[in-house]
Amino acid sequence: MKKNKDNQNNDIGVFALIEFLISEKKKNKSKNVLLLGNFNNQHKTIIKKFGFKIDEMSKRKISSIFHLKKFQKKYDAVICNHVIQYQRNTGFFLDKIFDILNDEGILVISGPKNSPETLMEGQISTCILPVLIQNLIYSGFDCKKGKMMSIGLFENSFIVPKGKYFDREERYETGFKWSENHRKRSPFELIAGKTIKNDVSFFNNCKVWKTKTFLSDSGNLKNGIVFNYPDKYQLRNIPFNFYVQKNIMFFDKDMIALTSQNNKHEIMI
Repeated sequence: MKKNKDNQNNDIGVFALIEFLISEKKKNKSKNVLLLGNFNNQHKTIIKKFGFKIDEMSKRKISSIFHLKKFQKKYDAVICNHVIQYQRNTGFFLDKIFDILNDEGILVISGPKNSPETLMEGQISTCILPVLIQNLIYSGFDCKKGKMMSIGLFENSFIVPKGKYFDREERYETGFKWSENHRKRSPFELIAGKTIKNDVSFFNNCKVWKTKTFLSDSGNLKNGIVFNYPDKYQLRNIPFNFYVQKNIMFFDKDMIALTSQNNKHEIMI
């Protein structure tokens, strides 16, 4: 039986976090953000430096009745990092996040791409893209206007706003058929039988991350990930260190390889 160490040597959710922080337009206003999952001290420090006020719940404090928890305020952003796969009630979990976000609120969510054929302790939901995106769409998040990130066999991530015209009555539908509202919130046409490969890397609507084909030293074409600052972005000169899979190659916008040491990369944000 194949074992998995829960990506312990990689920075989970880091692509979505960097994309969210750098491409966030209203940088100068203090905002309330709820962190769901485990975040290291570097991540929390940087989030605060971007003007966010943090509340947090660690992975082990998020129970199966999270949807019944009373919150004293609404949030401008919820960052949900590799916890949705542990939820017994995925729909209720996302419904609750939808309800505690302000009308203009944003959900930043990441989950692992573990194969559904692999037994993972405590992970009773899958985050492969065809399933995760439907869960988000059914819960009222607008994935068409949001951002979608697929990182090799590592993780899937979304940065999505609440659907403007989502009607909570949709929560009582059977869900056996895609409705017109579901289709309007999808970034691609919903077609039964459509296949989305689990091992690819791509970015949709992203400003910071892109994929690009390059010629390796062996003469083979490979896909790399390009890190890019959006136009008019004001660099804050904050160092951000993160670890990623060995087989992921990083480049700057001029396709110059970014140096790394023991799979650790450092960028300035």
